[in-house]
Amino acid sequence: MLPALRDGDLALVSARPVYWPGDIIVFPDGVGALKVHRVLGPMRARAQWLYLTRGDACAVADSPVPYGRVIGKVVNAPTLGPIRRAYVRAKAIVDFATAIAHYVREHRCPTPTST
Repeated sequence: MLPALRDGDLALVSARPVYWPGDIIVFPDGVGALKVHRVLGPMRARAQWLYLTRGDACAVADSPVPYGRVIGKVVNAPTLGPIRRAYVRAKAIVDFATAIAHYVREHRCPTPTST
């Protein structure tokens, strides 16, 4: 969903009675993951409401999504994603430093002993 959302961003999702063009919605992709795509518009087929969606970085629209499969609309929470990314970066730095310290400790040159 670049540029609106990045991989790893946290998002608050809220179910709504209706979703409008431009809303970003969350729905299962059918293989165990979730899709976060923008609503292009609603359509009615076989007595049910469907939503046409497309990711912002995608060239083609998805297959229509039935209203009953929509988990909810992404609610704007702009500070959560950057906080999570900062946490992940800081944790990676700490993990890297810990790995280096462990390596140095295990591969330390023996110190000469006095006789």
